[in-house]
Amino acid sequence: MTPQPGNDPLRPGNAPLVVDVWSDIMCPFCYIGDTLLAQAVEKFAHGSEVEVRYHSYQLMPHLPVGHAVGLDDLLEKERGFPRAQAEAMNARSPRVRL
Repeated sequence: MTPQPGNDPLRPGNAPLVVDVWSDIMCPFCYIGDTLLAQAVEKFAHGSEVEVRYHSYQLMPHLPVGHAVGLDDLLEKERGFPRAQAEAMNARSPRVRL
């Protein structure tokens, strides 16, 4: 049974469906996730009723400012990924259909 307008207990008074997104603007995986979320909302039958709210979050605040770190190096040193796995993951990233 489809709830009638105004009777949905999860959206009283037809309030928008709010999605809070916490992400780091420097994170390539956050970018991919944001792009996929935008595509999903666009395809969603009630997409016009979705409100996406963005919040900033620094994933690795200890990294030095003004010093570039390669993503393969970062995944290996900071997250413990084997080098080959980090390289394979990053080699696939550009091919994600955005």
